[in-house]
Amino acid sequence: AMFAAMIVASPNIWWNLSHDITTVRHTEDIAHWDSLGFNVRKGIEFFLAQFGVIGPVIFFALLWSTGRMLAGRNRPEENLLVWLSMPVVMLITLQALVAKAYANWAVSAYAAGTILAVWLLYREWPKGLWISLVLNGLVTLLFPLAPIFARDLVLPNGREAMARTLGRSELSRQIGAVARKEGIATIVADNRDVLADLFHTLRDEPIRIFARQPSGFPANYYEQVFALPATLDVPVIYVTEETLACASSAPVLLDGMHPDHGYYSRR
Repeated sequence: AMFAAMIVASPNIWWNLSHDITTVRHTEDIAHWDSLGFNVRKGIEFFLAQFGVIGPVIFFALLWSTGRMLAGRNRPEENLLVWLSMPVVMLITLQALVAKAYANWAVSAYAAGTILAVWLLYREWPKGLWISLVLNGLVTLLFPLAPIFARDLVLPNGREAMARTLGRSELSRQIGAVARKEGIATIVADNRDVLADLFHTLRDEPIRIFARQPSGFPANYYEQVFALPATLDVPVIYVTEETLACASSAPVLLDGMHPDHGYYSRR
């Protein structure tokens, strides 16, 4: 298994070694290892989010099996599956406590964890296995329908539940409209999310899109591959949320955009 894993991983390892260990440095950036602290709330939020990532019954069964192992009531095979799953959850919970972690970062724990949970539920609580199947199955069926009603799914605070998926293309189309109005065929942005949608939404437009020149190691894929060439000497539309200063001339404000809904609302 180790030999097979090394064969599968070797192209990725080789690419990283020949590209300044980009993956590791990017992970360090998004994990915020340069600003370690201690945030109990974030750690608890991450841990509780695992009930949603894998399903409440399945995650409960994982905790149940871990308790059984500590009490010496598990079979050896169950203990092996606990060691292949829960340490991952605890490690990423520690990451959430001291820096930053997204809920899906512990997903590798659930290859072994799902087997363990189903095995335990099947023996000790068959009804729980059916509850999990129905609950997770309903959520799985409802998720594809959610985008159809994305504007109607509103949280108690008034924000759309699917805000992260809304408003991105509208912003890109607005930026494209400004470019056409001003007769400028080059757009530069310093936000990875904005760049990603610009490349997609304006893919058929006669517009060139660039990331800003990185200061040091590229902050994302776009700075790495699509950075603004230093030799380019044409007017550009620069999209930013920051105060912009230019070395050679004062920038001209062409438009201010303040979306009232979706991912960029109140930005």
